[in-house]
Amino acid sequence: MFHSTRPHSSLPTMDLTLDGYFWHDKSERVRGTLTWSALSGGDLVLEGALTPNNQLAGEAELLHGRALDGRPIALVNSFVRRFDASTQVVQRWRVNAGFVGIDAPDPAVSTLAISVDGLERFAPMSNLSVTGGASAQDPVTLAWEPRQGAPDLEVAGGRLCLVSGRQVSLGEQRFSLEETAHIELHLDEAIPWTTATTPLRRFVALTEFFANRPMAAQREWSFEHDLLVDHLYQPIVGVAPDDPDKFWLRLHDISGNLPNAFDQWIQLLDDKPELGALLVEEVRFSLRTNPVDRVLRLTRMIELLHRRRHPDAQPEESPDIERHREVIDSAPERLRGWLSDQLGLTRVKLRQRIRDILLDLDGGLDEFVRDPDDFARVATKTRNWHTHYGDRSGIADGEYVTYLAMRLWVVVRATFLLEFGWSPSDAVALVYRDGNTQWVQATPLRQT
Repeated sequence: MFHSTRPHSSLPTMDLTLDGYFWHDKSERVRGTLTWSALSGGDLVLEGALTPNNQLAGEAELLHGRALDGRPIALVNSFVRRFDASTQVVQRWRVNAGFVGIDAPDPAVSTLAISVDGLERFAPMSNLSVTGGASAQDPVTLAWEPRQGAPDLEVAGGRLCLVSGRQVSLGEQRFSLEETAHIELHLDEAIPWTTATTPLRRFVALTEFFANRPMAAQREWSFEHDLLVDHLYQPIVGVAPDDPDKFWLRLHDISGNLPNAFDQWIQLLDDKPELGALLVEEVRFSLRTNPVDRVLRLTRMIELLHRRRHPDAQPEESPDIERHREVIDSAPERLRGWLSDQLGLTRVKLRQRIRDILLDLDGGLDEFVRDPDDFARVATKTRNWHTHYGDRSGIADGEYVTYLAMRLWVVVRATFLLEFGWSPSDAVALVYRDGNTQWVQATPLRQT
């Protein structure tokens, strides 16, 4: 396990407040104050206007600055939040990203780190204990026993690693000690920041999948030349579980297969970017998505997973195959290919895809879905009704749409575990680690 040479490799916790002058390529220099908080983001308060004719709105791909102590500043993708001519404060800008110590929109870095909300609970890498302290004769003793950490992950031109640290907060009569954790990227050669940050963000997305909850990135920084390179993420618009310690899986559950899982995740994102985007969307926004939209998203993911796992799948023969062929043969030749596709003779149907995915899991989720054929039928009918309407019979409706979405999510998660290298039996065992899995199993597929 690699550890940074910085003491404890801990996250820079100080918030920034810099007075200086700011401008863009078509404006005069304006005095202002840049404040930066990991919780609330970047805020630039100016004593003048950078937008022409004091416009109420504006945006800038790059704002330049120079602090009063002489350090250059680059602010990326900023926009006006408020215009107030009645006070000395004329403009307040929201800053999406910024760099202190270098005036460049995309500086080259060879080291990059990111902190993630909840990472220290998802990946605890030490046992902390505090004993004593009841009296002057009983001094405080701190115990720090490292656990087995995560293996380094290979990336193009470098490696990713999880790094643990500790943070002490002192009060008048008490102190607190907590574990910290962040992710570091170490590259053989410096590359532009926008390129270097990609594997970090991809690893955060994979971590969210295993945790089955949004884990918002808080701050990104570099140790390059003792310069702070800081990137602020907009908060993820999602709802975290009420219990901050509620995770589907934790690092120790997956560490043995983590390098292979990360490699497969990178390949999947490159080969099937839509599938990766849908997975991230499901993890981050499922609690704010109505169940019908979840069913549509999850059935689309099953289609994409099936195409990836069964590229040579052939459509099953329809019981009406002879009638369909008679219709096709009677149509003009130029319409026969289109008509054949519309009748489903050349397409693998969702019902077949769901059954194949359940077979990939060696039947391990057959009891969970109650009846594989019926489950595939209900999911297909429900998807079809909400995409092009038609026959409502046999669809999941009302509260049963929620149960269907939850069942589909378990199937999708188990299939992703297959993609990441787990065996069918291990994938099924892992999805049953989620307490919701057994609860959903007891619910009916549809109203009877």
